[in-house]
Amino acid sequence: LLEQPPKNTYFFLIRNSHAKIYETILSRCHKVNIKMNKKLSNELLKKLLSDFKLSSSITLDHFDAYDTPGMQIKKIIYIEENNLTDMTSVEIAKFCYEDYRKNKNLNALNYGNQIAKKLFLVKLNNNFLEYKKLYSLFEKRSKEFKVFNSSIDPTYEIVKRLS
Repeated sequence: LLEQPPKNTYFFLIRNSHAKIYETILSRCHKVNIKMNKKLSNELLKKLLSDFKLSSSITLDHFDAYDTPGMQIKKIIYIEENNLTDMTSVEIAKFCYEDYRKNKNLNALNYGNQIAKKLFLVKLNNNFLEYKKLYSLFEKRSKEFKVFNSSIDPTYEIVKRLS
């Protein structure tokens, strides 16, 4: 049906992750990014927090500026389910890496890396030359343990230097 749809037929695929749609399908699509304004995003987040009966007291340091309300809810659930609410960003990153090592939880790995990258961003803004090499090493180590299933310890040791 996607290869030769009937005349005047359009499909709208809505998603928030590249990994969930096959490349062959994506190659037949026209991509349109739709941004939600901050006010609407905050209203949706409040509604979701209420619907899921979640705390809104989790620090925003753990979120990325590009997180959708749904992504924020998933992270809040992860933080609350694992009792991470009183941990620093470095401690949460370590927990996420351990979760990945033990359970191969790819979401935890991605979340840990996202937190680490946010920590790097702060350090790079303050002292670019000092942290540029460390960030390159972090990227290399992160890729190695994903691709080669190597130890996550070298990556975590780099993240610890950020605290």
